Amino acid sequence: MEVPKEADSSENLHDKSRPGKLLIDLTRDCLVSAVQYSNHTQRDDGHWCGELRANATISAEYVFLYQALELDLTNSRDPLCQWLLSQQQVDGSWSIAPDYPGDVSTTVEVYLALKILNISTNDPAMGRARAFILGAGGVSKIRVFTRVYLALFGLFSWDDVPELPAELIFMPSWSPINIYKFSSWARSTIVPLLILHHHRPVFPLPNGTSASNDYLDELWCGPKKNVPYAKSLYALSQTDGIALLFAVIDKILSYLNGLRSFFPRNRARRLCVEWILEHQDKSGDWAGIFPPMHFGLLALVLEGHKIEDDCVQRGLSAIERFAWQDGGGKKNPILCVPGVGFCADEHWYQ
Repeated sequence: MEVPKEADSSENLHDKSRPGKLLIDLTRDCLVSAVQYSNHTQRDDGHWCGELRANATISAEYVFLYQALELDLTNSRDPLCQWLLSQQQVDGSWSIAPDYPGDVSTTVEVYLALKILNISTNDPAMGRARAFILGAGGVSKIRVFTRVYLALFGLFSWDDVPELPAELIFMPSWSPINIYKFSSWARSTIVPLLILHHHRPVFPLPNGTSASNDYLDELWCGPKKNVPYAKSLYALSQTDGIALLFAVIDKILSYLNGLRSFFPRNRARRLCVEWILEHQDKSGDWAGIFPPMHFGLLALVLEGHKIEDDCVQRGLSAIERFAWQDGGGKKNPILCVPGVGFCADEHWYQ
């Protein structure tokens, strides 16, 4: 297919009297290029397959999942390290998106993943990452989600993570707060998190299992201590009434030990597990999104399912099926879903 002349030629760009013609030419060029690219990348059987890129946290969290379940990462170690290290920025950080400044939570997660994968803390890349983290305030500055990942290994106190009572699963759809007020991917993440927050598990790291593990002590700017995840109630009362309300509720839940000893808890846990299993796709995943897959598998194991069970095996197979490995290493997308295809040829744009 012959591509029309470039619409941004000097003749067209300086033709101020014909803005409509310029827009049409630019549009035609874009469409022709898109059609050419689509034809070029279509597989022999008629489908397309493209990489949906994610930042380094998803691949780091893949490492956390395998470490928590004590699964072998030997074959994936080198390609995972290759890709994670290739994403490090000049200042030693990892960012949430290309051309963004370094992010302390992302950098802490990748640092931990690389350490689990046996990259020495004396490695120059680890030294640069450590300097960035400490310069940003250390582990105490990480986001709530990263606190959860660290708490799973005893690297952060579960007391410094907001409460999520499993009884949330009881709330009807007409309630102001219920799981169906959240988007599909969010509720698929929240329901297994209810199970994780009930159990507050501590999984092993290469140095052992401990609720106060010292595996990341080099990333703290001072002695480890309780690190609040919200402003004080007084400060919130001066600025944000809604945040104050939720903070008060969280304080009450914390005082009541997250309702863990209340009689409806066992039924709430059963409903959560039933929900997780009912929403697992036949292909083993949960809507093709990584966080629900990660937390869903941990929740099922914590509730008594074995690694050999069909639901767990299908979930692990889905995670491996979604992984993307090429000359740049191995990485994990945040989601993997089928797209909508169309037939495109040189007449399509006319």
